[in-house]
Amino acid sequence: MTVLTDVSREIKAGNGVTTAFPFTIVFAVNSDIVVTHVDAVGAQTAWVEGSHYTLTGAGSPSGGTLTTTAGNTVASGATLVIVRASALTQLIDFIPNSALPANTLEAGLDKLTRLIQERNTIDSRSLRLSSTDPASGINTLPTKTTLASKFLAFDGNGDPIAAAGTSANLTPVSVFINTLLDDVDAAAARATLLMTNLDYRGRNGLANSNFDIWQRGTSFSAGTGARYLADRWRNSSTGTTHAPSRQSFTLGQSAVPYEPQYHHRVDVVTAAGASNFAILSQRIEGVRSFAGRTVTLSFWAKAGSALPMSVEFVQNFGTGGSPSADVTAIGVTKVTLSTSFQQFTVTAAIPSIAGKVLGTSPTDHLEVIFWFDAGSNFNARTSTLGQQSGTFDIAQVQVEDGSVFTNYERVFKTQDLMRCQRYYQPIPVPIMGAALTAALFRFVYIPVVPFRASPAWTLGGAGQNIQIHGSTSSYGLTDNSQELTASSVGITLNKTSGAVIAADYLAYTGEVLGTLSAEL
Repeated sequence: MTVLTDVSREIKAGNGVTTAFPFTIVFAVNSDIVVTHVDAVGAQTAWVEGSHYTLTGAGSPSGGTLTTTAGNTVASGATLVIVRASALTQLIDFIPNSALPANTLEAGLDKLTRLIQERNTIDSRSLRLSSTDPASGINTLPTKTTLASKFLAFDGNGDPIAAAGTSANLTPVSVFINTLLDDVDAAAARATLLMTNLDYRGRNGLANSNFDIWQRGTSFSAGTGARYLADRWRNSSTGTTHAPSRQSFTLGQSAVPYEPQYHHRVDVVTAAGASNFAILSQRIEGVRSFAGRTVTLSFWAKAGSALPMSVEFVQNFGTGGSPSADVTAIGVTKVTLSTSFQQFTVTAAIPSIAGKVLGTSPTDHLEVIFWFDAGSNFNARTSTLGQQSGTFDIAQVQVEDGSVFTNYERVFKTQDLMRCQRYYQPIPVPIMGAALTAALFRFVYIPVVPFRASPAWTLGGAGQNIQIHGSTSSYGLTDNSQELTASSVGITLNKTSGAVIAADYLAYTGEVLGTLSAEL
C-alpha cells in the first residue's frame, strides 16, 4: 500500500439524511480511526465503532467510508470529526539472513509516514513560535502546582510564567460583560448595552442631568401647572405653588464632585388638598427605556431645613388610540434631606412591557419624579410623603442600568445641548424673512437638531416686531399659519401695524422671535 494523501483529519457535516460518509484518510486497521460527534451547540461525544458507526476501507490507498448505525443519523448542524490516531508501536520483526519481503518493508514505511502526518496535524493546531522568530526556543511551562489558580502569562523574555491571581479573578471579564459576550447578534448586544435608542442616551438615561442647559431662562415666579425651566426638567403642581430657579455653585466647592456650575432649586408653598402636589420630573423618551431591567437612580440633594422627599418611576404608554394605563409607584423611596448636599442612590425594578399597548401618538416615556409635596391621594406613590412647604435643591442626577451605582457620567455641554434641542429650540434673532404681501411676513427655519416629532410653535410675548433692514420702522406681529415638521419649519405672521412694505426684511425682538417645542 502507498500513502498518496497527507490528510489525517476530516470533518463531515450532517443533514439529517446522509448515513454514509466517504473520507480520504488512509488507515491500516479500523482501530486507527477516532470519531467524535459534535452537535449543533458544540457538545462533543466520542463515538464507538460498532455502536455508532461501521468502517470499510482499511488498507486502501484511497481512504474509506464511515456508515452510521440505525438511530445515529447525523442531524443538520451537527458534524463528525474523523481523525487517524495510529498505535505508537512497531510490530515488524526482521529475522537475520531471512527473506526481506517488499510488502512488509513498505508497510513499516507507510506507518512511519502516517505517524509523521498525524504529528504534523497536531503541531499545526498548536501554539508555536513563528519560523521567523530569532529566538532559538521557548522555555517549558511552569509545573501544574505552580500554575494552579493562576493565569498563564509571558515575562519580559517572552517565556511562559504563572501570573499572580486568585480563584476570585479566574474569570477575566465581569459578570456584566459575560451577559454581552453571549449575545448572538448586534441587535442583542445593543439591547444589553441599552443602545436601542441612540438619539439621546449614553450610560445616563437623562439629558441635562447636570443642569447646564437653560434655554428658557433662569427663574420663574411662583405658579402652578406644568412648566419647563431647566431643559428637559418639568416642574408641575396643582394647588401648591412652585417657583423654580437656577442656582450657582461656588467655584471650588467640595460638596458635590466634578465642579458642577449649576443646580436646580424649587421653592414650594403648599396648599392643603388631597389632590394637591408639587414635583420635578424628567420624561425619558420611549417606554421601552430600561423596561424589564433594574436601574439605579443617583442624585445630590438638600433642603432649606430637614425635610423628606420621595422619588418614583412611572411608565407611560403614550396618547391616541387605546394605550395601556400608566404604571405608577415604581421604586417608590422616601429620603430625608438635610441643609447640606448629600448623595442618594435608589434602585428600582422597571416592569416588563410585555402585553402592553402603545398609543398612536409617539409620546410614550419612562418618567423619573422627585416629589416635594403630596396630598393624601398620592400616599401610595410617595410612601405617604405628606404636604409641606420648603426649598429643595437637586444636582447631578443619573439613571443607569443595573443595581450597582457608578460615578456620575460627565458629557460635553455641546453634546447635552444637542440632546435638549431634540425637544425644544428658541428661534433666535435676527432671522431673514420675506414680505409675502403688504401684511404678511414669512420665514423658514431649519432646526439645528431634528425634533423628536413635529414641534408646536409659540410666538414670543408682547412687543414682538419686525423691522426693515436698515430702517428703524417697527411693525407688530401676530400668528397666521405654520408648516411644522421635525426637520423644517415654515412660519407665516401677520404684520398688524406700520407702513406697507414689499422688500425682504429682518425680524427683531429682544432675544427670540418664538419657540418650538416637542416635549413629551
